Amino acid sequence: MNFVDGQKNDEGYRYLPDVGISIQGQDANGAWKAACYIAQQLGFPLTVTFVWREKEGAAFPGVTGRFTLAKR
Repeated sequence: MNFVDGQKNDEGYRYLPDVGISIQGQDANGAWKAACYIAQQLGFPLTVTFVWREKEGAAFPGVTGRFTLAKR
């Protein structure tokens, strides 16, 4: 994930004041891939809960889903 120290509010960045960095937005597939890679490298379990958007073409509009990566 692209990030910068401090506050940046352009080019798709969103500031996270709790950690003092700004993270650039990305699609859901890229976000899961990055989070999964980081968790695997650190040996942490990871669970992500999400809701499919209510839009034409969504696999399961309005349904809640969950991805889980077990600790190694």
